[in-house]
Order: sequence, then C-alpha cells, then structure tokens
Amino acid sequence: MEYYPRKIEEKLDYWLKRKEVVIIKGPRQSGKTTLLQHLKEKYKGNYVTLEDEALLRTFEENPKEFVKRYSNKEKNFLFIDEAQYSKKAGKIIKLIFDLYSDKIKLVVSGSGSFDIKVEIGKYLVGRATYFELFPLDFEEFLLWKAKDLYKIFLDYKNSLRDFILHGKNITKPAFDSEFRALLSEYLIFGGFPAIVKEQNEEVKKELLKNLSTTYLEKDVFFFLNIRHLEKFKALLNYLSLNIGSIVEISSIMSELKMDYKTIEKYFSILENTFIISLVSPYYKSQTTEL
Repeated sequence: MEYYPRKIEEKLDYWLKRKEVVIIKGPRQSGKTTLLQHLKEKYKGNYVTLEDEALLRTFEENPKEFVKRYSNKEKNFLFIDEAQYSKKAGKIIKLIFDLYSDKIKLVVSGSGSFDIKVEIGKYLVGRATYFELFPLDFEEFLLWKAKDLYKIFLDYKNSLRDFILHGKNITKPAFDSEFRALLSEYLIFGGFPAIVKEQNEEVKKELLKNLSTTYLEKDVFFFLNIRHLEKFKALLNYLSLNIGSIVEISSIMSELKMDYKTIEKYFSILENTFIISLVSPYYKSQTTEL
C-alpha cells in the first residue's frame, strides 16, 4: 500500500533523535495510526495498540514484562497507539521512561477524546514533547490528489508571500479551473485521509456520516461519559449554523434551553476533541476584547 507523507514528519525526525517521549494527539481518523505504523517501519521499531485488550492488560498489570517483550535491541523505538484506553497510561509511561529511556524511545498517540496533555502530561513534566496531527491541509491534499499540480501550487504560494512581504505582483496560476475544482472538493469533504483517498462521492458522504456517528457514540458517549447526546447534538448543530459568528452563551441558553455549566462543559469537550476552535473577537480596545 502506498504511503502518503505528512508535514509533521519533518518535525518528528528531529525529536525522534532525542530522549524525550514524543506524544501525538489529534482528532479521530486524522492519520495517527498510519503515521505510527510508517515510523515503525522507518525506524525498525515495535508498534502496539492499547485497543488490544490482551496488550492493555499486560501494559497495566506488568509494565516491566511489557517492556521486555518490546525491547529487543540496544536502542529500540516503541510506538504506543490508542493510549486513551488505559487509565494508567501516564504513570506507566513515566515508569518506562525513568527506567528504560537509555534503551527505549517512546512515541505515544491518543485520540481527541482523551486530553493526553493532562492525563499523561502531568506525569511527564520535562520528559515529553507534544504534537498535534490534524486532517490534511490543502497543501497535503494536493500532494495526495494531484502531484502534478502540487509544485505549481507551491510556486503560487511563494508568489503570494512575495506580494504580502514585498508588494510584488501575483502571478495567476496555470490550470486555475483544476485548482478551483480541487478546492471545492476539499471545502465540501475536508481532509480526513480515508475520505480524501475515496473517489466515489456517495461513499465519501457515507464515510463522513460514519465518522460523525463514531465520534458521538464512541468518543462522546463511551469515553467522555456524556449521557444526554440529544442536547450535545443540538449544540453541535447550532454551532455549525453559526460558523464564524460571535457566539453568546446567553443566546444559546435561551435557544436550546440549556444551563450555563452544561454549555461550558460541552464547549470544552468540542475544543479538546478538535471539533471547534473558539477565537476571541478582535477589537481595537483590549478592554472590550476581554
């Protein structure tokens, strides 16, 4: 199977040579597992997923034996996927780092349902570095979908940069209609790798529905223990209809008949699972902005 490169690899190559635990988080199906499996092949390491119940049990009950099983040479890379399945992940990864960091380089990933920086990071102060893997940006999307247009896009991007920094004229890219068609596809279907690779539009729609259902049923209901899914979905729908608008909690309370604490909790969940990004409005007066 052909592997499609990700930009994050340029940063990871440097940090994988260092001692610190590398921690990668990101939304569901953004490509974390594929990335870890690729790095496992590249660095000749071992890959495990804590979604496997037998491995999870060994990891939690006998971490030293777990390490023995996956440290088979002088300096070994160990890639641990789906860390959110272990409630003890932080403590155990700290133990492995403290005892075996001269033998094992740890790379850990977890989905957006798991605040990895809090749940694991609190045990690894000064011992870890963090990265976020998002779905493909438009540049990566072009590299995957139209390699022949990718270089033209980079040249155009440089032209735009020169215009902003130096006032130079912008050159209109060749194949403009093809770029517009690709941009339209990207804006409609997004950059989730499995959906980008799919050619059939109806299948793309089905994959998006499945992604939404899995997020609600597995991440929100199972991992985050949100029992009022209808309220959660109502807020999600409300926000999707107000993208780019100023959001006032008082308006949401009135519209959806929800209390302030519940809305605040749901906002936090949506941000931590990479569904929304809240941005403070810009005002000339910093007092007003606050």
